[in-house]
Amino acid sequence: MTIKKNAIKALVFDLDNTIYSVASIAPQLFGELYRQLGNRHELKKNFVSIKNDLQRLPFQVVAKRYDFSPQLYRECIKYLSQLKYQGKIFPFESYSLVRKVPFKKFLVTTGFTNLQKSKINALGIQDDFEQINIVDPLVSNRTKKDVFVEMLLKYQLSPHEVLVLGDDIQSEIKAAEELGMQSVLFDPSENYSNNSQYLAVKGFREFFDFVMSEK
Repeated sequence: MTIKKNAIKALVFDLDNTIYSVASIAPQLFGELYRQLGNRHELKKNFVSIKNDLQRLPFQVVAKRYDFSPQLYRECIKYLSQLKYQGKIFPFESYSLVRKVPFKKFLVTTGFTNLQKSKINALGIQDDFEQINIVDPLVSNRTKKDVFVEMLLKYQLSPHEVLVLGDDIQSEIKAAEELGMQSVLFDPSENYSNNSQYLAVKGFREFFDFVMSEK
């Protein structure tokens, strides 16, 4: 993928597994939920996969994938909608370099509103962005793609002037591609190192050097 760096005027960041690692807080964050799900006989064979998917996918997607019963779904939704993270969260190494990038910066994340706000506060990144958008499936049917469109209109940006950084090919990366926005895949584990379809970076130092290098 070819990136037109001289056109960039704004950056859009995903939150989970892009600014920080969900795995780094998963035991504290999801401990009680793991216990609830682990006691369900019908989920035992898929329990490890469910735990892993909860760290990288919206809950609603996980529940549908593993066919949660309506009652279990409601119980989990009630618990997660009230959940807040109380500890400290450390961003990926060299995240502070993002603050030096002279473009408008936006944060767009999917999840439960209270939980996502608590993670943003725990990271201390509230002031790093022009606008923070939380896409909460409990509140509306809006998607990240809808938010991108609204952002383009509000800030009078052309799609090619916006670069999206995220870890999910089927979410923010796909939405960016469909709208003609530029994108970079955040891939610290190099899961997509052999996939030439996506331009990927392993960390924020590499991302910073990339966007700040000569056009």
